[in-house]
Amino acid sequence: MLAKLRYLPSICAVYQPGPCHWINMTWIADTEYRFDRLEPFTWYNVTVFVRAEGRDAAFPASQYISVQTLSARPTPPWQMTATQLNHNSVRVSWQPPKHMNGRLLNYRLSMVPPQPAHVFHTRHTNFTVVEDFLPGANYTFFVQAENAEFLSESSHPASLVFDGDAVIGAVTGVAVEERTPRSLTLSWDALPAADGFLVRYTPTENQLVPADDLRTKNNRVVLSGLLSSGTAYELTVQGYKGRFTGPVQAISSGTTGQPVPAGHESHGDAVATQRHARQP
Repeated sequence: MLAKLRYLPSICAVYQPGPCHWINMTWIADTEYRFDRLEPFTWYNVTVFVRAEGRDAAFPASQYISVQTLSARPTPPWQMTATQLNHNSVRVSWQPPKHMNGRLLNYRLSMVPPQPAHVFHTRHTNFTVVEDFLPGANYTFFVQAENAEFLSESSHPASLVFDGDAVIGAVTGVAVEERTPRSLTLSWDALPAADGFLVRYTPTENQLVPADDLRTKNNRVVLSGLLSSGTAYELTVQGYKGRFTGPVQAISSGTTGQPVPAGHESHGDAVATQRHARQP
């Protein structure tokens, strides 16, 4: 007569660091068992120990299998923040779900107004929204996480009132008035909405050189002694007001003369002067 057998299902979550921590269930007579309260989208090792009924000694496990649970709904992203960067940009950031419960597909970032909301997609935990924001308007942002099967609930919202001081406007009339072997004279129209202007310049042929920049309250600047002769430059001008900057206006120009051999460059100061705005 064959002895009756008893079975002990055992399971271990593979994601746990270090040796696999096996959890034994209970001895049963059935040849089927359902493991409950497992984590979604997680790999588990499973085996079954066997013993004869009425005996304490169990046979060593002879077979192991690995199985993954299915995806589930992600928990919401959290710690939402929204920061105005300039006249048309807001940086939104968040923390990823504490439990993704699947492979991340993307994040859905929503902005209100307008109605219906504008929706943006990204795989990162931050996103810069570039829009024609209205000064003084209140904007609300929220984000959802999406895995291959499910979409999470919305995060807690982040709101901001768009600061009208950031709406500075674009600089117009940018021109190079004079070129010499060691200087460029750059001018542009006055911009009443700006506190001042930020001027940047970098060699056209070597974009790896960090851009030099200066701030001025005037609308004319002489880059004197800062440049190398016979060199092309990319120059940009933008207005600023407080911590905000306006759109960048770019122009290409270059110093006259022969290029200076490497290692012989010199540096000096920029001189800013006021001039009247050009008339249209």
